[in-house]
This record gives sequence, C-alpha cells and structure tokens, in this order.
Amino acid sequence: MLAAFAAAPAFAQNIAVVNGTPIPTSRADALVKQLVAQGQQDSPQLQQAVREELINREILMQEAAREGTAQRPEVKAQIAVAQQTVVLRSLIENFVKTHPVSDADVKARYDELVKQNGGGKELHLHHILVDNEQAGQGSDRQDQGRRELRRPRQAIFERLGIEQDGGDLDWVLAFRISAGIRRGSGEAEEG
Repeated sequence: MLAAFAAAPAFAQNIAVVNGTPIPTSRADALVKQLVAQGQQDSPQLQQAVREELINREILMQEAAREGTAQRPEVKAQIAVAQQTVVLRSLIENFVKTHPVSDADVKARYDELVKQNGGGKELHLHHILVDNEQAGQGSDRQDQGRRELRRPRQAIFERLGIEQDGGDLDWVLAFRISAGIRRGSGEAEEG
C-alpha cells in the first residue's frame, strides 16, 4: 500500500515514464505553452498530442544516446548554438519586458535618424547607357517629361541585352549621393 502512495506524486510530476526515464509535466506544459503562443487551442486533444510527441521524442533520444549521436562533434556544435539561441532569446525577451519603450521614445528616435540622414529625402535614380556623351546630352534635353528618352533607352537596352529595369539604381538617400550626380538628377546642390 505504501508503494501506491509513493507512485502517486511521481506520476503527478511526470506525464509518462519511458524505459525508466521520466518525462516531466513541466516539459509538456512548456511545449503546450509554445504551441498555444503559435495559435493552437489548448484542449484535451492538444494535451494528448503533446504527451504522445514527448514520448516519441524520448524513445528517439534514448536510441540516439545508445548510438552516441550527441557525442559527434557536429552535433555538439549544433547543440551549443541552439542552447545559446534559447538563452539569448530569453535574455532579450526579459530586457524588453523590463525596459519598455513608449511611442514617444520611438518617435523621438525616428526624428533623430531622419535628421541625421539629411531629412530623409530620397531620390529614385536610373542610369541610362548611351553610345556617347553627345547622345546623352541630347537625350537629357529631349527628356523634360521622360517620354522621349524611353525609346532610345529601350533600343540601347535591347542592343546590350539588358532587362527593362537594367538602369534602375533604386531609392537612395539624397545626402549619400555626390554633388555631381545630384546636379545631373535635377536635384539642387546643398549649401
């Protein structure tokens, strides 16, 4: 009768015992919490699925231990990286909880970065390949509305085997562009 009472607390602390190795309830609770955080509903079916998953994992872990899988250098390295990731994630989550950032703080930092980056003005630059400087200057004069330039640009792209957006240089913060390129882009030189 004493043995039955001794087994009851052990069962409450564990969801199962696999080949003499207990699977603690805390491990199941942690996995359920993780799954619920990912959007699953906590239910008896989820609890049962977690129990079965942890039992299967324990069986496989015991087999891996028999084969010495965890002792292989590449596995040890992966375990170390995974452990570091979990610890660092926990550290960051704790820092975020204990050091909340207000909307006013975010706005102030944003404004500071915009100021540091020349007011945040961006230019969408394209470079156009032409046969010679004269053709480029002529195209520039023709292109007040960027309509006439498309035809020679398309012909050059086709001749050179460049895709339609081959001259797209993407968006760039204005302060990062040299004065000569700013002048050529129609942007007034600062200062």
